[in-house]
Amino acid sequence: MGAKLGGVAKPLLGPAMESTDAVVDAIEALKKEFVTAMFLLSASCVDDLYLNDTLVLSEG
Repeated sequence: MGAKLGGVAKPLLGPAMESTDAVVDAIEALKKEFVTAMFLLSASCVDDLYLNDTLVLSEG
């Protein structure tokens, strides 16, 4: 996991300073966003997201 999940830690630090319930709420919100992104990208599993460039915009 390492670097692949490293970006998930920062949004949880603030809630972690508040309470366990705040962390649970943050994780539930993250899960909802993730499931929504999977739906919008027609990804049926997490593996379908790996190297998916559907939303990559080219500059120019």
